[in-house]
Amino acid sequence: MVRGCWVNHEKLKLGCPVHSGVQDIVIIDTCADPTIPTDIITFLAITGRRRQGGNSSDEESSTAKRQKKIQTLPKKSGVAHDGGQQFEIKMAAVIGLRGMARGEDFQLSTNKPDFGNFDGLVYTSGKTRYVLQLKHTDNPHTATLVRSFLVPLLHQCFESYFKIIQDPTSKEFESTEFIIYTNKQLGQQMLKHDQEKKMTDLFFKTCDHGEIFNFTPDTNEKIDVYKGVEKLVKESKEFGNLKHQQQNFKIKMIGEFLKKLIMATGQIGQSGIEDVIIKEIRKLDAVTVDPKEYQKELLHFKKSLESWWRNKKEPMKPETVRKWLQEAKTEPYTSVVRSNFDSFKQKTFGTEIKYSKSKIELFRDDLSDTRAIHLRSDAPSILQ
Repeated sequence: MVRGCWVNHEKLKLGCPVHSGVQDIVIIDTCADPTIPTDIITFLAITGRRRQGGNSSDEESSTAKRQKKIQTLPKKSGVAHDGGQQFEIKMAAVIGLRGMARGEDFQLSTNKPDFGNFDGLVYTSGKTRYVLQLKHTDNPHTATLVRSFLVPLLHQCFESYFKIIQDPTSKEFESTEFIIYTNKQLGQQMLKHDQEKKMTDLFFKTCDHGEIFNFTPDTNEKIDVYKGVEKLVKESKEFGNLKHQQQNFKIKMIGEFLKKLIMATGQIGQSGIEDVIIKEIRKLDAVTVDPKEYQKELLHFKKSLESWWRNKKEPMKPETVRKWLQEAKTEPYTSVVRSNFDSFKQKTFGTEIKYSKSKIELFRDDLSDTRAIHLRSDAPSILQ
């Protein structure tokens, strides 16, 4: 039995590692060349079916303010047309594909309850957990991260962090990485803030030119985010309700949080992230494919992603991604294969070939119920 991956009307694709869980998958070209090899008898079993400069001012432009207003609107559970929501969905695709390529037994969730501002994407693998706050804008060159926007955001993220670390389930993980991930860039003023570059394994970054860092205390209190977040915490109603010892503990945790928080800025926005997804799919293939074919696969792959995002019932797992990818590599060609099979079947049946009972039973043993296309060849001379 020959093994393969998926059908293409120009080439026979063999040895695709992403389909290692599918038994006896073999595809044959039956449409590019009208001269179909006559020494092949096919048996198909198809049951279904893929950074630049900042503003010179620390004030937000009217465009940035409008964008900020949009981003504070509540998420709609059943719609995925907004740029930020599409950014979330496509980032999930990138992370899922990379997690599978790394061979990790991961779970990826979105809008996870009790994670506050870090519910965008939650990726867990073994004893490590990554929690991401995603911030997307359609105008990254104008809607930069200025202090008037950044300090309130960091305050919200700190409050979420403070709750997460006190949750008993957090003890199950040896490490939790807190990340603000965005295609926005720092404004000119915030670029002067003291920071430390991070060399952490951010395997989900999408741009080599983006900045990966964390803020460190700055002596200039006009821009220091530590002082800014501390001020907002002390002004909050919740802080006033705490006992003196609890207040001191919470203030101490601000510094720990900001030293730990990873800022990933200047990353690729949702409009360009599809190329990153295709790149990850291409890495998983054993054979080079015409770029146009990947666009077809991406279209079907995104349908599965959006359905998963809307339902929000089950976490994404390696087997989930593998299944979506198998379907995306099969769906575009189903009608072509079916048409050619029907035509070839008529020719085959016209020969009145009969098979022994033992041969039929052999075919039944080899062909599984897995959604795939199966091929067997005995090269019978009668068809030559």
